[in-house]
Amino acid sequence: SACRRAVQRGEGSVAAASFAAIWQVPMCRGPHGLGVELARSVLALPSLGPEARAATLIRYGNALRLTGQPGAAAEAMHAALALSRAAGDRRGMAAAQAGSGMVLTSLEGRYDEAAVLLQAALAGAREVGDMLTEGLALDAWGLVLADTGQTAACLQVWTQAAALQRAAAWRRGAGQPGGPCCSERSSSIVLA
Repeated sequence: SACRRAVQRGEGSVAAASFAAIWQVPMCRGPHGLGVELARSVLALPSLGPEARAATLIRYGNALRLTGQPGAAAEAMHAALALSRAAGDRRGMAAAQAGSGMVLTSLEGRYDEAAVLLQAALAGAREVGDMLTEGLALDAWGLVLADTGQTAACLQVWTQAAALQRAAAWRRGAGQPGGPCCSERSSSIVLA
């Protein structure tokens, strides 16, 4: 793949961009281990800049979460948040907070802590106009609501999340509405 070739050449920015471009497939469909493997190889590059490193750490954390490694996922999200804070990157901070909230919610059931992070992620994403991160944070918030027995509110939040993620995919030039909308999968589980 282009990501592996860029890693072999030591081109951090190209490897990170390639990984970002292909990340949606292993995230939503698997194999999740592939996301872990590719992210590790990109993160090992010394030429990787701080913003690209933070973005890759967020994807790495999500891959770790999806492979059932909550401790390592939390560490990756914390590292991404620290890098984003140091760089003053509000978009990166919001994405890392959303990822951390997802880890706390989906694997550890720490809803109060997740709620604080998710509210911060939502505020940050809205501030910078990042519809995808806002949708992902709402998706995680829906999990909090579902797991705490608030099914009606959960479905309402997941509907908002799906709409935001579709709009974000459309804006990025995906050519069609849709895209990485794990909210639809989550809401189908609740409706079943």
